[in-house]
Amino acid sequence: MNYSFRCKCDQCPPDQQCCGEFDGISNCLTPVENRLFSDIILTNADVEKMKNAGLDDIFENRNGLYFLKMNPNGSCPHFSNDRKCLIYENRPSLCKAYPLYLDMFGGLCYINSCPGTSNQKESDSNYSDQVNALLDVYQQLIDYYRTQFAKG
Repeated sequence: MNYSFRCKCDQCPPDQQCCGEFDGISNCLTPVENRLFSDIILTNADVEKMKNAGLDDIFENRNGLYFLKMNPNGSCPHFSNDRKCLIYENRPSLCKAYPLYLDMFGGLCYINSCPGTSNQKESDSNYSDQVNALLDVYQQLIDYYRTQFAKG
C-alpha cells in the first residue's frame, strides 16, 4: 500500500484542519438522514472511554447514535487555539482514523488534501491502528442501519 501519515497539526493551514469546519468530501453526496458531514459519530467504546474519563457532557445521543458535541460552525470545541487536541487520549475513533476513508467503490482511501499524507511506501503496521479505528466506526454504523432497516 502506498500511504503514510504523520499529523502536521502545527503546520496545517487553517482551511485544511481536520478539526475545523467540514462539509464533506464531495458535493455529490447528501446524507439521507440530514446529518451534517461535521458530525462526529462515536462508537460504543468511545462513549465508555469518555464516560470513564468524566467527559459525559461532551457527547449526546441522537436517535440511538452518539455524537460528539460540536461548535455551531461544525468545528471541534476540543481543539485549542495552540492547535492541540484537548481530549487527545479520549478522542473519538473517527478522529483516530483521519485521514482514512472507506469508500464502497475505491476501498480504503485517504483524504489527499491533508498535508500529513504522502505517497511514500510504508509498512501496513504504521497505520493499522488508524484502519482499525475506521473499521470500528463503520461497524457502529452498519449495526445501527441493520437495526433500522432489518427485514422482519
